Amino acid sequence: ISIFVFDAELQGEGVSIESVIRRQTEEIETIQHQIETNETIIADSAKMVAQNARIDGLIKQNAADAAKLGELREGSSAAKDSIFSATKALNTYIADYRNYVRRKAIGEKIPELKLKSGESYSDVEIRDVTEIGVEVRHPGGQGRIAFEKLSAEWQERFQFDPEEKAKALAREAAAQKLYESSAETDLAAEEDNVVVGEIGDIKGSEQIAKALREKTIEMARLKTYLGRLQAEAVKVETKDSIDRPKGRSDAQLMLDLRNRIQATESKMYALARQIGSLKTMQPR
Repeated sequence: ISIFVFDAELQGEGVSIESVIRRQTEEIETIQHQIETNETIIADSAKMVAQNARIDGLIKQNAADAAKLGELREGSSAAKDSIFSATKALNTYIADYRNYVRRKAIGEKIPELKLKSGESYSDVEIRDVTEIGVEVRHPGGQGRIAFEKLSAEWQERFQFDPEEKAKALAREAAAQKLYESSAETDLAAEEDNVVVGEIGDIKGSEQIAKALREKTIEMARLKTYLGRLQAEAVKVETKDSIDRPKGRSDAQLMLDLRNRIQATESKMYALARQIGSLKTMQPR
């Protein structure tokens, strides 16, 4: 409720009381609206201040967490390096110890060696210890005894490792396959190059001398080839003796070598007769 005191001298000319009241009412409404708007802005600002404070706190917390994470990562990396170095040193020690005890056992004589199956060998001498087993020699022969056939004490003594054995067997099989393939190819090629020809109708001193030289060269090549076959047979026979306890045998390869040796000896016999015949044909 507004109370106005009017003085006729102070009233503006042409301005009515109604217009003054209307204008003041509008001003009051405008000011009231401005007050409400400001209060809303103040409330929103308070929320923003609180939110900014929370954001600042989160930023500081993130920075602290990042620093801690960096320290943890450095510590983890150092720990991994330490573990790697320690593992490497341990593996080196184990390998060195394993090699030492295996080398030291070479030449050791054992009055009686018992296997897990109950089988035993007397007067055993250790020839070698490998990743696969123990190579021994005894009055009954020689061979390689797999670690699995030995007692736990023997396996522990020589540091038996199944994974190490599997790798060694794979390498051995690959080497044996390559060896047999190359040896068979070389022997076959050598055999193909050695041919005993017939003397036919050789006449004249020059032809006889030439044929005699050729036959002599062929004889020398056959002797070299025979020597290689015999050496190869010795290797296979020795390996077969070692592998026999494992249930494997190179009997077929040995039979093939013996057949080649016999065929080469027959060629040498026939060639020797031809050389003898040529010598009798030489003019005196």
